[in-house]
Amino acid sequence: MLKIFISLSLLSVFSLAYTLKQSYELDKPRVCSTDLVPECERKFFILNLPQHQSKYEYPAHEIRKIFKQFGCELDEDETFARVTFYLKSDVQCLVDDIGAYFKNLYPSIQINTIFIQSNRYFDCEKEYFIESIPQRHTGTIVVNQEGERYFFRYDIDAKVQRLVSKTPIKKGESLTPSNTSLQFVQFRDLQRNYIHSIDNLVAKYRIQEGRELTLEMVMQKPDVRQGHTVKCIYRQNNITIEFEARALNDGIIGDEIRVQKGLKQYRARIIGHNLVEIL
Repeated sequence: MLKIFISLSLLSVFSLAYTLKQSYELDKPRVCSTDLVPECERKFFILNLPQHQSKYEYPAHEIRKIFKQFGCELDEDETFARVTFYLKSDVQCLVDDIGAYFKNLYPSIQINTIFIQSNRYFDCEKEYFIESIPQRHTGTIVVNQEGERYFFRYDIDAKVQRLVSKTPIKKGESLTPSNTSLQFVQFRDLQRNYIHSIDNLVAKYRIQEGRELTLEMVMQKPDVRQGHTVKCIYRQNNITIEFEARALNDGIIGDEIRVQKGLKQYRARIIGHNLVEIL
C-alpha cells in the first residue's frame, strides 16, 4: 500500500513539469512564457526574435533556466538542444495593396488568390510604402519600411476580360460583334498589347478562333483600298484640278500611296476617305 502511495506521489510531482516543444511558429517577435507553454500560469519575457529573419534557433537549456527562475519547471527529458522559432509575417496588408493595384489597372479582373512568399518578418502595423509593383502575374515587389527595403515574391491567380476572336477572321476582314466577343482569359496568359475596341479595325492576316486580339493582328481600316477608284486633287499656285484615278496601295489618312490614271502614275497623300492630294 505504501509503494502505491509513493508512486502516485511521484506521478503528481512529475505532472507539474511542463513540456517544451522543439519548434514554434509565432506571429510576433517578442516571445513570452505563455507563447511556449500556455499552461504556465505566470507570463514572463523570454527573448526577442531577430526581425530580419523568419527562422531562429535558441538554446533549450537557456529557456529552461528562465522558466525555472520564475517557478515554472520544464521537463528535462527532451533530447533536443535547441528550440527553433519560425516568425510569421503579417503580409495581408500587402495582399490587399496588390489586389487594389491590379483592380485599378485591370477593372475587369477577377482575382482568385494572391500568394506572397515571405522570408523575413514584416509588420503591417508599421508605416510602409511599396516602391514598385510589376504588371505581370508573378514577380517581386519592393517594400520600404522605416528606411529598410524588403523584397517579396508574389503570384496572382486571376482572370481578365479581353477581346477574343469568336470565329476565324480572314485577312482584311473588319472586326465586328459577330466575329469577336469579350471573354475571360487567364491573367498569366495576358498579352500586353491588347486592343480596347474593334472600331474601324481589320485583320492584318488570318486570325484563328479563340485568339486574344492584339495590336499586331489588326490595323486601322484603310481610307483608301488598293484597286479602288479615288478622287485626286492637284493644286498648283491658284489652280486646282480634280480627276479620278485607281489606287495602287491601301492606306489611311496621312499615308503616301501611288495612284494611276491611264499609263501615268502619281505620288499622292491620303487626305480623306477615297480622297488624295497629288504631290
